[in-house]
This record gives sequence, C-alpha cells and structure tokens, in this order.
Amino acid sequence: MLTNPAQPTGTRRTRVIAAAAVGTTLEWYDFSVYAALATWIAAAFFPADNPGVSLLSALAVFGVGFLLRPLGAVVFGHIGDRYGRKEALGLTIIVMGLSTALLAVASGR
Repeated sequence: MLTNPAQPTGTRRTRVIAAAAVGTTLEWYDFSVYAALATWIAAAFFPADNPGVSLLSALAVFGVGFLLRPLGAVVFGHIGDRYGRKEALGLTIIVMGLSTALLAVASGR
C-alpha cells in the first residue's frame, strides 16, 4: 500500500498533535492573560475621565488582535512556506519580543 509522505503516521502524528495542542494552549493563555489584565491595561494606556471608556478601549484592542489572527497566519504562513519554518518562528519570536519591550517602555513602569 502506498502512503502519502505528507500525512503523519504513528509517533509522528502524536508529536504533531501534541505540538499543535501546546501552541494553541499558549496562544489562548496569552489572550486570557490580556483579558484578565484588561482593567490595568485600560488605566495604564487609555486614561480617561470615565473608566468604562478606558476599559472598552482596552477590550477593543483585544478584539482587533483576535480578529487579525488570520492575517498573521497568512503572513507568517507565507514566510514559513517561502523561507522555512525556522525563519518564520524566529521572526515571530523577535516581533513578539520587540512588541513586549515596547509595551514595557510605553507603560512607563
């Protein structure tokens, strides 16, 4: 019987499923932490006379990040297809690190 080399089998399939589960868990953890800290983020980055407006602004940023996930998948998927997964992962880590550093600098804490 001929097998498709692109289809993972046995141990490889288990590793692919485990890697996908870990990646998804980390991604949802990131969104959960943002949602949990939304009130602090609202006060730090969207100061206003009305705390409700600040909170809605912080949650709007959360929503935009959630809705733009498919765009990131297309961009980094293309980079991964064209230059390799290692380069796409490295670029993703650099972008996330720089944005985290920028967030720390912008918060002034």
